[in-house]
Amino acid sequence: MEDSVARPAPPQTIYHYTSQQGLLGIIQQRALWVSSIRHLNDAAESQFAIEIMKEQLKPSPEDDPNIWTPFFDQVSNYFDVMKDADSLVGSFSEEGDQLGQWRAYTGGGVGFSIGFDFRGIRDLADAQMFSIQQCAYTPEEHNKIIAGLISATRQALRKRDVEHADLICTGGLLLLAPRLKHPSFAEEKEWRIVTPVTKAIALKFTIGKSMIIPYGEFKFANDDGKMPIVEIVVGPAPHMQLSVESVERLLSASGLGHVSVRPSSVPFRNW
Repeated sequence: MEDSVARPAPPQTIYHYTSQQGLLGIIQQRALWVSSIRHLNDAAESQFAIEIMKEQLKPSPEDDPNIWTPFFDQVSNYFDVMKDADSLVGSFSEEGDQLGQWRAYTGGGVGFSIGFDFRGIRDLADAQMFSIQQCAYTPEEHNKIIAGLISATRQALRKRDVEHADLICTGGLLLLAPRLKHPSFAEEKEWRIVTPVTKAIALKFTIGKSMIIPYGEFKFANDDGKMPIVEIVVGPAPHMQLSVESVERLLSASGLGHVSVRPSSVPFRNW
């Protein structure tokens, strides 16, 4: 399900910020843990789309009330159920060396930003039934995304195709809801890989700060075992040269010696 908001071409490289443990896991297991969106720090944002849809989903004078009214009543009930719907999400950024993200996602800055070829991630996402989505941060963008869904829903209803209208409205909302983020996160320029949680997905579980966290795995290696990593940025560290050298040795030992490694230029100290 596509939305109607025009966006610039995607970047060549997108970055995933992670801790030392996270880097080792990604390199050695060739996979990323994708977390339940309901357990993320900004999980409340998954409800943004539902609330906006509720506000905007109204019939116009041209709509047949005999079709629209029962459809709206049914969809309103679905919205209550959808609040408990879940998706697995993996996060990337267009920014590879940003202070706020070193602080937030790498254990206080001692971590790494892994740069991936965008096309490589997109191909892996397609193969694993994930969508790759650019996040939207402004109310104007949010409203346009939802307006696009409502327009497509209305067109289906005017053709008296209620089943298709239901799929557009609810299925499209579940798919696009993870794109809508609070404006305070705008500097992150985030891209997400997203897939709905279904019975076919084998969830795993790990320890969180206050609860058990369900997650899945997104495989980074393609059929020939290659990973689309193009560079690694070493976050602010007290022994930067040693840190860079240790990452280079890790990559060489893992068959990724061609990947470039560079130190962060952010003047941040947390030691």
